[in-house]
Amino acid sequence: MRDLEIRGSGNLLGAEQHGHIAAVGFDLYTELLAEAVRELRGEAGGAAVEPVINVGVEALLPEAYVPEVNQRLGIYERLTELRGDEEIAEMRAELTDRFGPPPPAVEALLDVVGLRSLARRLHAERVEANGGRALVTFAPSTPVTPERILAVIGKPGSGVSMRKEFILEATVPVGPWPKVRDALRSLLESLA
Repeated sequence: MRDLEIRGSGNLLGAEQHGHIAAVGFDLYTELLAEAVRELRGEAGGAAVEPVINVGVEALLPEAYVPEVNQRLGIYERLTELRGDEEIAEMRAELTDRFGPPPPAVEALLDVVGLRSLARRLHAERVEANGGRALVTFAPSTPVTPERILAVIGKPGSGVSMRKEFILEATVPVGPWPKVRDALRSLLESLA
């Protein structure tokens, strides 16, 4: 408040911002402010983990499928906000209605968004799959208990092991994307 009294609020939503808002951007500033308020109130809730998914599949909105650049960007932005299988199914239906049956690259994109949603719930920072191996790197704030991890590792024929602290390694099929996707989903769901 003191900063606002001294310098004024400036143009909060435009390019002419002042003070701390100009340094970090309006969205990040409000996020940091909300987090600080939660801490002062003693409420739980650390920073959300935004997982990186690297699975070696072409996952995008092709220009031939969504020709308008602004529409593609808008759809990408909406995809980052999807939080579950139901929302992803609704997006798939909307894309089919607006642009026709999704090509394989769009189907793969929706699959990756689904994996990202599962990984976010587990506080997994990264999910990688390549050459028959998958790595899941957890944030220290993960809700996955050591007992749950041991139960998954101890399952006969699971092919899952701890590589390092917070890094789980698993065997996944080498081959078509649907098999890899299903193995990754199964692994993440078994940890949930």
